[in-house]
Amino acid sequence: MYSKAKLSFFGNPSELASESWHMFNQSMRLSRRYPDDEEFYLRRSLDHLLNCFWYYQNSRVGLSILMHAIGRYLNINHGCPIDQNIGYHRTQCPNMLLHLDFGFSIRAKEKYICSICLSDPLDCIHRAGRIYDDVKCQYFMNQCNICGEAKDNCKHVENILYNQVLASNIVSAMDIITWDIVSEPLDVFTRIYDKPIYPDEIYKEHYGVNWKDFYGNLPLNCDHCLTCHKYDPNKNKKIKKLEKLKSLS
Repeated sequence: MYSKAKLSFFGNPSELASESWHMFNQSMRLSRRYPDDEEFYLRRSLDHLLNCFWYYQNSRVGLSILMHAIGRYLNINHGCPIDQNIGYHRTQCPNMLLHLDFGFSIRAKEKYICSICLSDPLDCIHRAGRIYDDVKCQYFMNQCNICGEAKDNCKHVENILYNQVLASNIVSAMDIITWDIVSEPLDVFTRIYDKPIYPDEIYKEHYGVNWKDFYGNLPLNCDHCLTCHKYDPNKNKKIKKLEKLKSLS
């Protein structure tokens, strides 16, 4: 089992954070306007808040309290089933990912394409971090340009036009020279975006000593937000200590 990480971000982090805050507020308004789609808009609001969480470092605790409050509401009213893979579970939940408050410092040679038109960013009119309408769903290296998911996990339809699509620049080729795990990466969005759920995280809580009989075989609901209310900025002190030792050596 392994985690998946975003190793590069090509764009203006400030613009993306500002746009994400705007989209969060819009999603909250839409959740009230269209109650039948409440769950969809609330979950989307958490995705936008996670971008804000990484960028606005001094506001992380407050943002995490807001995110966990939304998570508790979702859990109580809609449930939070965990994605099941063959033999294990995974999550992309922002409220789980925000606790992994470290990132990656990469030195690499990279080539990019625009997620909207799949052209070289220098040759197209789109800007990373901006929202666009009438975007045609396309796949590059089996990845959807609308949501970034692998084709097998994506619900979008190829060649169909979609609105409110966030533009980004996709790495089309990368030659990694060196990489490090750091507490605050220079590219603030180079973080883990998908992680496995390990048995002792949830199964032992639900099934006790018999957890091995159920692990990976039964649907499971995540109750993280019922017991966790906010982010602890002191959790990953070990990484910060290692960084300090490296700087002194």
